[in-house]
Amino acid sequence: MNSRIPDSSPPQYDDAIVHYRIDSNDVIQFVSPSWDYFAMKNNGGDILAPAVLGRNLWDFVANIETRHVYQTIVDRIRAGQDRAIFPFRCDSPDHRRFMQMEMELAADNGIEFVSEVL
Repeated sequence: MNSRIPDSSPPQYDDAIVHYRIDSNDVIQFVSPSWDYFAMKNNGGDILAPAVLGRNLWDFVANIETRHVYQTIVDRIRAGQDRAIFPFRCDSPDHRRFMQMEMELAADNGIEFVSEVL
């Protein structure tokens, strides 16, 4: 497996890579240090680690279509699909941002997410 997702406690990540983990109930259990950096860089002061940890991931996905696609991918991974890797856009008002998402099963039916700016 040539995954970017770490096997143990994650090290410090490059600022262009954001890593987070949800548990089996889709509650955010971990965000990498780069989460806060990325949020602050994009006017996301209201979604810093203390505000998201312990909350349901889907509370932060406003677009219903995007939420449906991500929930479907999460369900498929939990049902046995190895992992998912796909490109996506994460634009800000003044920036067009192309990224890649990797999602993989974690311990206790959780999901690991790693998103990287391309």
